[in-house]
Amino acid sequence: MGDIFSPPVSNSNTKKPKIYSSFYIYVIVPVQSFFRSHIVRPSKEYSLIFTSVILILLSILLLIILLLGSSKTIYLSKFTFEAPIKLITKKNDITFSLYGYCLDNSCTTPSLVNNFDKLPSSSEITGKYLNKKRLDIPILSIPTPSIPGVEPAVSAISSAVINAANTAANTATNTAGEIAAVAPGLLSKLLSAFDNFKPRSSTVNFSRFFSIPYLIALIFNVISLPLLYFHFTIIAGLLILTSFLLNIIACFFDLLLFVWVFDLISIIPGIGSQITSPDIYLATMSASFLTVAAILLCIDLCNTVRITSKS
Repeated sequence: MGDIFSPPVSNSNTKKPKIYSSFYIYVIVPVQSFFRSHIVRPSKEYSLIFTSVILILLSILLLIILLLGSSKTIYLSKFTFEAPIKLITKKNDITFSLYGYCLDNSCTTPSLVNNFDKLPSSSEITGKYLNKKRLDIPILSIPTPSIPGVEPAVSAISSAVINAANTAANTATNTAGEIAAVAPGLLSKLLSAFDNFKPRSSTVNFSRFFSIPYLIALIFNVISLPLLYFHFTIIAGLLILTSFLLNIIACFFDLLLFVWVFDLISIIPGIGSQITSPDIYLATMSASFLTVAAILLCIDLCNTVRITSKS
């Protein structure tokens, strides 16, 4: 007879539920095997190549965001209008992306070969129904109410409130008056500058260099991954080096846009502020990742050649 105080003995023959057993056999075991053979072991045996793959994947991610990002979030440069222009035209900003420009939420047809010489026209900025010869700007006024038959204390408080309201109304009237006085000339100068705009250097001959090199670099990055998996390191290294050069070329031409185009737009009367976008930062970070990946692949090739020569 067994001891009543001894713990119960588990039955080793007890079967696990069939669903759990199937899930473990057909899902958990293959995932564990794949993780060990394709991630853990390569990261130890080929640490330089594994690190290069991670950097290439990061570059691919950044290039995808750069190429497919919204023109309102991933742009080259954004220009806001000053208050008088906003009040008259009901437009807030102009955004320049790799594929065109947007005036508020109205964007041009995207193009891989975008010409940055072309800016929004007068009709786009002013709209169809704006009469440029007559600018009706509302002037605020607050009438002074009369408060008869109140106690002196209440009357004094009311007078203070009325005076403050009149001061605010006068300030608003003066501000609107200043805008009304400045706005016509400012709008005329802005429209004339946009209609007659000429960049320091025409971008027509270089339009394909602003976005297409990023696309080719992305394709080369994707192709290099299976090559590295099958240990075609030399070919993959050449592709990554070419991808890096294309990334740098495109980034260089994007930076030239600030000298050729955007710096001139920023000084046009009626333009308030200029904002540089994440586009340049994404391209720079992608080029940095590719630089490190190319260096690591070169080191791995040198180590392989040295080991081969010794043996």
